[in-house]
Amino acid sequence: MMMTLFYFVTSFVLLIALASFVLIEKYRRRDGRRKKEKKAFLKRVGSKYRESVERWRSREFPQLLRPGSHEGNVYLDYAGAALASKSQLDNERLNAALILGNPHTIGDENAKNAAVEALKFWGDTKGDYALIWTCGATEALRLVGQYAARNWRLFYDLDAHTSVVGLRRLAREAHPVDDWHSVDFTKDETTICLLTLESNVDGRKRCDAMLIKKLRSYNNIIIVIDASKPGPLNLDTLSGADFIIPPSFYKLFGSPTGLGCLLVKKSTSAQFLALKREYGYFGGGSLERYSATVPNWQVLKRDLPDAFSDGTPHFRGHAALTYGFAEIRRCGGIDIIHEHANSLATELYFRLSQLRHYNQAPVIRIYSKIPYSNIIACNILRSDGSTVSPSLVTTLAKAQGIIIRSGCLCNAGRCAQLLQLSHDDIVQSWERGAACGS
Repeated sequence: MMMTLFYFVTSFVLLIALASFVLIEKYRRRDGRRKKEKKAFLKRVGSKYRESVERWRSREFPQLLRPGSHEGNVYLDYAGAALASKSQLDNERLNAALILGNPHTIGDENAKNAAVEALKFWGDTKGDYALIWTCGATEALRLVGQYAARNWRLFYDLDAHTSVVGLRRLAREAHPVDDWHSVDFTKDETTICLLTLESNVDGRKRCDAMLIKKLRSYNNIIIVIDASKPGPLNLDTLSGADFIIPPSFYKLFGSPTGLGCLLVKKSTSAQFLALKREYGYFGGGSLERYSATVPNWQVLKRDLPDAFSDGTPHFRGHAALTYGFAEIRRCGGIDIIHEHANSLATELYFRLSQLRHYNQAPVIRIYSKIPYSNIIACNILRSDGSTVSPSLVTTLAKAQGIIIRSGCLCNAGRCAQLLQLSHDDIVQSWERGAACGS
């Protein structure tokens, strides 16, 4: 009996040892393969990939870890929203314990300090711009539409997101533009030209200093730049613009949400303020004094940011911004982050373009122009060339821990261009039940 038990225990131990050896060999080979793949990857992308991120990713982004799995989540929707780091959120929680009363009572130094930091971050070294706080890029665009002019024409980029196109409801007439250099603006009417700095669909650059200079040569032109797609932004190179809409802050560093801004050229501010005084809404914070009994007697604040502070500002959000900017500095700055993102996009483009079905038909149709973009717009194809439903792709990817965005990304113009959709195609798809957000 003892001998039988001895043989059983010995066999069991040997079985465990054999299984351990097999697993160790499996992981050793896998690690060897990964090291070889990484070496080839680094050779392809060069020094723009920052290996240092691998040392702190799991610590700062624990939400990317998947319980019970050695594989992590893959987050690929940074054009939609960034992820906030653990250090950033920890600092925000500590700040939340402080007494931050209503700024209308105790003042809001945090808002002033955050505005200075934001303008410095966006490269306003000449001090050309004033910053007006908003709840996001959409509200910033609405403010421009309401107060930039009266009885105006709108020319907007065909490659623009919905909040830009929505301004056409406020204009006397509106025209989408694909090629700005072919438009004649000699007509002597007040015209708002709303330019997209960078496409949120495929990342292509749509605006530069030369185009701004050309538009500036016309009379009665108000230049508005939509820079709400996150990426490097240098105000000095765009200083010909009257208004700039930067990214909402959650797109830069994940938190806080519900906070954005509008940048107004100081040389434009007098007209902007005059129109607000003439017919604009006012709320608490934007007035020096008003009479409740005598209609139309109110005195708007003289300062540009304060005159548009209708209501209690997002004072906890203002206090939190410093931690977000600190995280970007810790990573080396926005230009370093941009280079890192471009290196990853280049690698992803390379790998996706290699995928083939059994009949050698491509698995992916890519619309983006790499390396000029860090966004990859694509469709997944079946072996017969037909397109797999984007919503199905999103669902299947999510099941594997891959977070991507599907649909037209609130940019109907560029989406229709890439997919070669006519107006009738769009109407018919809506009649079949396809709708934004569905």
